[in-house]
Amino acid sequence: MNESQFWNKVRAAFKKRRGALAWKVQDAYRSGLPDVDAIVNGHVVKLELKYANGWPPRGGALQTTLKATQRAHLLAWAEAGGHAFILLGVGKIYYVIDPTNLAFHGSKFYKDDMESTCEWYGDRLDTLVQWISEGCPFHFDITFE
Repeated sequence: MNESQFWNKVRAAFKKRRGALAWKVQDAYRSGLPDVDAIVNGHVVKLELKYANGWPPRGGALQTTLKATQRAHLLAWAEAGGHAFILLGVGKIYYVIDPTNLAFHGSKFYKDDMESTCEWYGDRLDTLVQWISEGCPFHFDITFE
C-alpha cells in the first residue's frame, strides 16, 4: 500500500461515521501542511499521513520520515490549542503520534519508541474516528504486542 491508498482507507473510515468529515489538503504554494483536515462531532484534528509496509526486520528507523516543515505546521497547530497528529500506518497497525514527542530521534520513526510517543494505537481506523469524536483523550492503557 502507498500513501494514496492509505488516504483512501482513512477517508472511508470517516465516511462511515455520521457527523464526521475528512478531506485531503493540497496547497501548491505552502509545503508541509498536514495532509488531512478532519472533524468528528465538533472535534477538529489535523493529520499528517505516513505509511510503511512493515517495520525493518532488524530494528532501526522506518524509511518514511517527517519533514521539518510538516513537523513545524503540526507543532504550530498544537501550540495554538488544536489537535494535530501524525497518523502512521505500519502494515495493518495504526499509530497516532503527538509531534511534540518526536524529540528523541527527530523525524524518524522507531518501533521501540511507539509506546512512549503514541496517543492512540489500533488495527481499525473506525476506532480512530471514535477516539477523535471523544476529543482525542490521552490513552495511558495502550498495550503493545
